[in-house]
Amino acid sequence: MKKIVFAGALSPLDIKPLEYICKLASWFKAEVSVLHVIDMRDDLNTGIQSIGEDFVDQIRILTGYNKLRYAPVWNKNVDQGLEWIAEQPDIDLVAMRHQKHHLLDELFAGSKTKRFAQYTTIPLLVFPPKYIEKMQPKHHYHGDQKS
Repeated sequence: MKKIVFAGALSPLDIKPLEYICKLASWFKAEVSVLHVIDMRDDLNTGIQSIGEDFVDQIRILTGYNKLRYAPVWNKNVDQGLEWIAEQPDIDLVAMRHQKHHLLDELFAGSKTKRFAQYTTIPLLVFPPKYIEKMQPKHHYHGDQKS
């Protein structure tokens, strides 16, 4: 395995899956590319490139894994961006975070992860919402304790 792609939203919810992916990649000395699909109708000067690079820098610091890079995928919409990812010949594994959907989103838009799974031949690793919730640190409030 030489290249792992994480298709994400540059969200704090992407951190735990990326920690896992970096650990997996380290076993193979694989490159990890964090791809973020951006609507190409959006203004190119939104600063998303620097936001993505800063996000990946923080993941690099957190994990200590240096074979990590950010690459925006400019496309007409997320589905077409994911199709483009699926067509790339040099990707050995694609990882995604499955998101919970509201009822109307589920009815009309459906799951991007499920659609991606239908048109890719690349192995797909999906992090369910419960994985993210389970891996978040538990903070306990103990009231007004004085030291």
